Amino acid sequence: MTLWIAGCGLALSAFVVLACRHVARHRAFANRPVLSLEHIKENIAAEVSPETVDEVWTRLGRIYSVRPGRIRPEDTLGAFRDVDSWELWAGDDSLAAWLRELGLEDKVSVSDTVVGFARMVQAARRRRN
Repeated sequence: MTLWIAGCGLALSAFVVLACRHVARHRAFANRPVLSLEHIKENIAAEVSPETVDEVWTRLGRIYSVRPGRIRPEDTLGAFRDVDSWELWAGDDSLAAWLRELGLEDKVSVSDTVVGFARMVQAARRRRN
């Protein structure tokens, strides 16, 4: 009987964690309409190349489990932390690895916007080529 109660408690705890994670992700990004990357590219074409938009939006979406079309140019990188805390900061670890790869680990802060970050990624790519 005790084992059954412990199992139910564990299942309930897992359900609560998953529900809270869903609510945090929903609050941060899910109530937004999904925009096409083409639409986003058109709106920031003067600032960032289409290839950089593809790379940054797709990679951030994959890292933080957010549909790229829900990411807005004006979002800060800090906004992703609300979602990531439910993943035990696995997204932040992946982002940090990507920043090291780009040589941007000391140049990016949580207050940077996604479009500002995309400009940094684009500049880093140009320096490497």
